[in-house]
Parts: sequence; structure tokens; C-alpha cells
Amino acid sequence: LKAFATAIILCFCTATFLSAKEPLRPEEKDYDVLLTAQEMLDSMDYGGALKMAMHAKNIRTQLCDWQLFILEKELSPAAVRSKGDYLPDVLQILKERNSFDAVQIISSLIEKKTDLFFDYSMKKLVSYISEKKAYPEADFICGKVYQFEGEYEMAMQFYDAAVQNADFLDIPAEKYEILYQMAYLAQQKNDNAEYEKYLLMILADDSLYYKNTVFCNAVMRTISSPAEKEPLKKFFSLYRVDSSNYLR
Repeated sequence: LKAFATAIILCFCTATFLSAKEPLRPEEKDYDVLLTAQEMLDSMDYGGALKMAMHAKNIRTQLCDWQLFILEKELSPAAVRSKGDYLPDVLQILKERNSFDAVQIISSLIEKKTDLFFDYSMKKLVSYISEKKAYPEADFICGKVYQFEGEYEMAMQFYDAAVQNADFLDIPAEKYEILYQMAYLAQQKNDNAEYEKYLLMILADDSLYYKNTVFCNAVMRTISSPAEKEPLKKFFSLYRVDSSNYLR
């Protein structure tokens, strides 16, 4: 009886310890807070915009910490581990075990990104959540605030962080908006080297202009010909842009 009582106490203490360690699930949605930050930015409330953007970043981090905790807890039982790393199998056993939070976390990511994005790997999905603490949209707003306030170095730091984490943008094309903003800022600083660098980073994804040297050389030879009277017009008649991201 004494041993049984001791075991009960140990279980209670362990449960209490684990419960104390569990991160809180944020009550606010990071994208709702980010929307408020954008509205404040549009109304030129720069202090409020910066505060809300940073708050959105904190919410994103808190959410990822909670998701990682839930998944680590629900993936640790032997019955789940026996299913290996194959995402559909892991998801199925979690459903059978009524691991509602874990199922919701995984299902929402699969719905948004597809299981193919994670190579059907549970480990890659967990790794993605860990890296998803980055919030490039919030960094972009922070950068704009500092730019409007004339703090160009701080602005560039936030823009650079946003570009480095561009894979986590909800709208992938926003990466080009960030790079254009960086190019514009470099132009404002009369830094032509940086200005060119960011413009070339935009074109780096263009399959023709930046990657097809045969095509580029042919265009350059044509518009550089001494017989060509209107080289700029000739350039635009030869070159076709596949995406509006590159037009500017």
C-alpha cells in the first residue's frame, strides 16, 4: 500500500511538472494582430504599427512553441513511434488515439502546404514548425516603420530577415515587394552597388533574363549593333517577361 501511494504521488508530481512546462496556446491570431499593424502603418501610426508587428512575432513564436510541445508529447508513445516517419501513417494512429490537438496541427499544415511539401515525413513537418517561428511579413512592416523614421540600417536588418525567411511568406510573391523596397532604400542612400544587387536578386528567379545566357547574349548583340537606331525599343520587342514580379 505504501509503495502504491508513493507511485501515485510520483505520477501526480510528474504530471504537475509536465503541465507547468507546457507552453500556453496564444488566444490571439498572429495574422489578426499583423493586420492591425498594417492598418496602423497605413494611418501613419508608426509607433503603434511597430508595437503590433512585434506582438505578432511574439504570438507566432508562442504558437510554434505550443505546437512543438503538443507534437513531441503525442508522438512519444511507443504505439505512435512504431509507425515510423511516414506522415499518413502517423496521422492515422493519432486519429485513432484521439490526439485532437496534434491531428489539428498536422491537418492544418497539410491543408495549407500539402503532405508532398513535407516529403510525407513527420520529422520534416516538425522541423518546418520549428523554423516557422520566423515571421517575414511582420519583419517587413517593422522595416517600413524604421525606413519611414529614417533609421535605414535598422530597416535593412528587418528587410534582410524577411528575405532570408521568404519561404515562410503566406504569399510567396511578397518576396519581390521586399526586395524592391530594399532596392529603393539603397537608391535613396545613393548606394548603386547595393541598388544593383537587390535588383539582380529579383531577376534571379527569371528563367530567361538571368539564367539563359544564350538568350541574353543574343539580345545584347542585337541591341548593341551599330545599325540599331532604337536599341531600347528593340530590347522590349525581343524580351518577354513571364511574370509581373520582374516588370519594374
